[in-house]
Amino acid sequence: MPDFPPPVPQPARKDWTAHARMRLAGVLILISGVLGGGLIYWLADDPVDATAAMQGRQYTAQLERIAGTSGVLVSRFNTWLGHLWHGKQLGITLCVIALLVAAFCFWLAGLMAVEVPEDTPTRR
Repeated sequence: MPDFPPPVPQPARKDWTAHARMRLAGVLILISGVLGGGLIYWLADDPVDATAAMQGRQYTAQLERIAGTSGVLVSRFNTWLGHLWHGKQLGITLCVIALLVAAFCFWLAGLMAVEVPEDTPTRR
């Protein structure tokens, strides 16, 4: 029988708990979102405002006559929402979304880390 070398002992594998993985995900989301948003903010130019002509008094009066007050409010909301995805505002939006998602991950990890004693009665 051939002489094989003895097996090399492997280091103990570190098993990550669920809350540790959730915290790691939160940290990665936070770092990548803030870095990406900062890079976009730094490199982006402010977009040319083409909607300024559409927000005039005549346009608003005509829109109100056709669609009512709710149509004017929806139009303003749509314009505001459209501005969030262009230029420097996109970098800020990305940072805010990353902060919110990372905060949710940290909150969820905190909930997952709480251990419930086994002698706690359960409701049925």
